[in-house]
Amino acid sequence: MEEVNIHYYYRSIQHLKDGTPLEFDDPYGILSGFTPSMQKAFLCKPTEYDPEEICQVLALDSNKVIGCEMCFNNRFVADGEVIGCQSGTTLFVHPDYRKYNVGGELMMICAKLHPLKNNCIASLPTVLRSCRTILSIRWVG
Repeated sequence: MEEVNIHYYYRSIQHLKDGTPLEFDDPYGILSGFTPSMQKAFLCKPTEYDPEEICQVLALDSNKVIGCEMCFNNRFVADGEVIGCQSGTTLFVHPDYRKYNVGGELMMICAKLHPLKNNCIASLPTVLRSCRTILSIRWVG
C-alpha cells in the first residue's frame, strides 16, 4: 500500500439535519451505509441534543473515506436513577486500513467527545442479563 495520510472529519447533528453534503471520495461505499432512513431514525432520538454535538466521525486517507463511527450522548433511567451513556453505531474501517488502528482511533475520539458518558448502551441487553438488581429501565426524553 502507498503512503497513507490518515485524518479525521467531525460531523455535527446540525450537519445531519441540514443534509450538508460531504465532498469526499467514497470508493468503499462506507457512507452509503448511513441511509436516509437511518438518518431519520437517528434524528428522532428521544433526548434533546445540542445541534453542534458531534455525532459522526469519518476517517479519511487524503480525501478518501476509509472508516466511520457514529456516537452521541444519551440517557436512560434504571431503577429511578438517570444514567448518562454514549450510544453509537456503524463502526467500520476498510480492511486495508485496520493495521493502522483506525478503528481504535475512531473509538477513542468518540470517547473523548463524550467524556462523562462512560457507559456504552450498545451492550445494554448483555448488561441487563448479567445484572439482577435493575428492576425497570426506560429512555429519558
